[in-house]
Amino acid sequence: MLFQKKHCDVIVIGDATQDVYVMLDDACVQKSKGNHTNICLPFGEKIPIAEPLRMVGGNGANVACGCVSFGLKTAYWGVLGDDDFGIFIRDDLDRKGIDVSLTTLQAKSKTNYSTILLYRGERTILSYHADRQYTAKPFFPTQWVYLTSMASGYEKIWRSVVEGKKKYGYRIAINPGSHQMEDGLSAWQWALRAADVVIVNKHEAQTLLSTSLSSDVGLLKKFHALGCGIIVMTNSREGACGYDGEHAYQIDALPFKAVDSTGAGDSFASGFVSSLVLGNHWRDALKWGILNSGSVVSQIGPHNGLLTQRVLFQWMKKYKTIYPHSLSM
Repeated sequence: MLFQKKHCDVIVIGDATQDVYVMLDDACVQKSKGNHTNICLPFGEKIPIAEPLRMVGGNGANVACGCVSFGLKTAYWGVLGDDDFGIFIRDDLDRKGIDVSLTTLQAKSKTNYSTILLYRGERTILSYHADRQYTAKPFFPTQWVYLTSMASGYEKIWRSVVEGKKKYGYRIAINPGSHQMEDGLSAWQWALRAADVVIVNKHEAQTLLSTSLSSDVGLLKKFHALGCGIIVMTNSREGACGYDGEHAYQIDALPFKAVDSTGAGDSFASGFVSSLVLGNHWRDALKWGILNSGSVVSQIGPHNGLLTQRVLFQWMKKYKTIYPHSLSM
């Protein structure tokens, strides 16, 4: 891996999507076998909707937007389709102050696309993921590299990042995406061992560990034993917790109802990692993540509620009763 002359605080590597939000006024929610919850719509009918909203999404783009909102020098490394959607995403990130010089428009390829159905604060995502051709390219000097959702072929990019850490000393955070979840932990545990931080939700932790264990403490211990520096686990309305092999902490979620849960995990991750980049202890970074995600889910879309440092410090005072407390391991 080579470095260019620029430098930044964090490079975010992952997918971006063109998201279209559809708000449903009426639908039927039903439980099915296996305790799955399904959203049901009238079959064969035309359903009027409010004006759909077009936004940039995807794990990589969401985290990059969160980091730049906190004032970090942020670069986005991603592969987009060579189409109108890809150009729209690249230009939108550029307007927000994110360095997109590492972003590629792949010829004769489509951009990832999602239709997001919103109902009662939860979302159902209909997603299209294009095949990708990933090629390692020169990086900037950076404090952190954040690895998240990528399509098949991600391994060579992740491996170049791990190898670069040994030489250049940056830190690595990993938040696995759907393809990494499908591959299973055995496909990228070598990267996990190089990670300073791994962020997953509770269901992802159970899936990757092939366990039905429900204890947060038990899951944290099992995951940390795989070799990462700090394991952080989010759990929707239950908040988040983490473990560094010596100390464990838990923090509650903010006490209000979500309008749109899309981007909750990414906004938590960008708040958490931004706090670390700015020199805070990971215990305190948990609150950055919780406040950022709480703000984001109070609005529609993964970017509209992103906090700045100024607003975050105001929220610190407003929600001073929400703070990380020790977990007995």
